[in-house]
Amino acid sequence: MNRTILIANRGEPVIRGLKTFHRLGLKVAVTATPEDLGQPWVGRSDLVLEVPSYLDGDRIVAGAKERGIEAVWPAWGFLSENPSFAEKVTGAGLKWIGPPAEVIRQMASKEESSRRAAEAWRASHGRPSLASGRSAALQPRRARTQRSAARGRCVP
Repeated sequence: MNRTILIANRGEPVIRGLKTFHRLGLKVAVTATPEDLGQPWVGRSDLVLEVPSYLDGDRIVAGAKERGIEAVWPAWGFLSENPSFAEKVTGAGLKWIGPPAEVIRQMASKEESSRRAAEAWRASHGRPSLASGRSAALQPRRARTQRSAARGRCVP
């Protein structure tokens, strides 16, 4: 492989990724729709993968394979939250820079992700965690403000 990372995103995530990956000595490919070909991040990249849509996972994976790209980083938003895209990337023999598809699925559920975070806390700290926002003792100002608001008073 040619040590090229594909950033499957647009805008600010791409600009940040370009800086970091270039600093690490890696080549950077970016996805771009025809409308975005004139954008600054496109001009700073080493390679451009033109796609009809930033959500076209099949086209992105096929283009990455055709160009010998080693890994795909979806940055945040868009495809980073799509477990089937992560599976397509790894299924095509490319490296996925992000959490495994199963973790993406688990984190999609707030209830499941909170439960898992609490389990991880207990495992690493040997005691249960307090649920966020449920303990007035941990948030005295908030509790005082809520009590005062309930009594019709304003707290500075």
